[in-house]
Amino acid sequence: LLISNGATIDAIDSREITPLLKAVVTENLDICQLLISKGATIDAIYFITETPLHYAAFYGKPKACQLLISNGAIIYASDSSNSTPLHLAAQNSLLDPQDICQLLISNAATIDATDSREITHLLKAAVTENLDICQLLISKGATIDAIYFITETPLHYAAFYGKVKACQLLISNGATINDSNSSNSTPLHLAAQNSHLDVCRLLVSKGAGLNSLKSNNETPLMLVFFSNRSR
Repeated sequence: LLISNGATIDAIDSREITPLLKAVVTENLDICQLLISKGATIDAIYFITETPLHYAAFYGKPKACQLLISNGAIIYASDSSNSTPLHLAAQNSLLDPQDICQLLISNAATIDATDSREITHLLKAAVTENLDICQLLISKGATIDAIYFITETPLHYAAFYGKVKACQLLISNGATINDSNSSNSTPLHLAAQNSHLDVCRLLVSKGAGLNSLKSNNETPLMLVFFSNRSR
């Protein structure tokens, strides 16, 4: 009724949100389809340059994602931080984004796409310890030892944040144990400096170098000692 009486399809509120985005986030598919059929902009940009597909991916709305994609939504659209919908789905550990990630990948989302900080989908999933998504991305060809920012790999990040299950998964899929970053730190150095002892035990059991030296000649054992002293 409102549309037939001249309501503006792409009207925005104070947060730059349109009726289509409202319908997407609540996964009101009939309204989504109606708005699209009446000319709603499928890749309209909101707030931090995110599209409806970004929002549907982030909020775990697989049916809305499917509807948007089937109506021509751009899979690889990037927001102001250069994140794609797959980045947002991969990092979401509160919901189960596997169906969405699988859908985006099957529709040609780029597996190793990076955001503005050179972070890929695999790194997002590893840091949030979203293991099913990690395994899915690896099975689809994600680079296990991809380099980010200060030459760190997903294993560096997982070790730094104490994500022992993510570390185990990465190692079991061939991650290099003793890769060093720009300060010559290995994953073991990063786990040690944050007192993530369970990660340290795992890395040592897999052959991590106990005597590896950082650029300032610190070993992992020294970092554990310094970390515990500062507590």
